[in-house]
Amino acid sequence: MSWILMRSKFEGTCEICKDAFQASSPIFWNSITSKVRHELCHSEELNKFDWKKHQPKNGKIFRHGDLLIREITEFPKNMKRIPQNGVLAEGEVTGHLHKLEGKHEIYNGMTEKFFEAFEEIELKHDEHKMLKIPKGKYIVLNEREYNPWDEDIQEVYD
Repeated sequence: MSWILMRSKFEGTCEICKDAFQASSPIFWNSITSKVRHELCHSEELNKFDWKKHQPKNGKIFRHGDLLIREITEFPKNMKRIPQNGVLAEGEVTGHLHKLEGKHEIYNGMTEKFFEAFEEIELKHDEHKMLKIPKGKYIVLNEREYNPWDEDIQEVYD
């Protein structure tokens, strides 16, 4: 499915909460089914995906710099495919890339990236050892650290 954020041209009803929305309200419209959702309802629906419930028993886990890569059994619905350049993440400090090589597709979820390896692929970065990743579906999580002085959780940057 392909959801598009836009302003409604007409009044309508959200497919999730069944409440009405006014013309010119921000909505998500599905270009395939023509269904419509409130912006908030759509975001909450996408955030319902709990990858921890979709881990295979003895699933594979990889660490590559500040990235944690975990095998999952299925993807959330309504993800957006990223054009094939193989870049999984870019280093914030050095600009070096975590790049996948081999037959794969990368997707953007609401907060995480996902990828599917259709064969054994390689993950490369200038400052890390090359990593071989077997065929499968994966979620990419950024490492986080707790700063006790600021009482804040921050992403670790490579």
